[in-house]
Amino acid sequence: MTTYLSPDAEIVHSPVFEAAVVKVLAGDAGLLTNEEARALEPFRVPAEALSTAEVTSSTAKEGFADQILKRRKIVANPSTYKLLSAIPPTSNRVERLFSIARAVVRHERHRLSPMTLEMILFLKVNGGFWDVATVDACLEK
Repeated sequence: MTTYLSPDAEIVHSPVFEAAVVKVLAGDAGLLTNEEARALEPFRVPAEALSTAEVTSSTAKEGFADQILKRRKIVANPSTYKLLSAIPPTSNRVERLFSIARAVVRHERHRLSPMTLEMILFLKVNGGFWDVATVDACLEK
């Protein structure tokens, strides 16, 4: 089953691109390989655009230390890639969901109503948010 659900499965269009996006969104842009950096090149923000973001407006009330701390906060994590969080997930996530559905309900899914199948899959995917005590509390109501 891992061959179908892994990030480098056959259904993944570009494993290098997806791995690069995951690293950047996790804050690990420094760990990008050369191939991953090339895959994200269209999303790279020019260096001069980043340097203009570092300029902060200071008021007379702010002290020297406040200005340094504010500048450090801004410079600490400048994203060199734009709009990566706006990239929609590829179809492999849907394929993974269908694979999980096949593994969970097998042939019984033909006899289930669409609503019941949806509820079972919802509970399977969000299994970290509920346990036996939650189900017991719902049944007691």
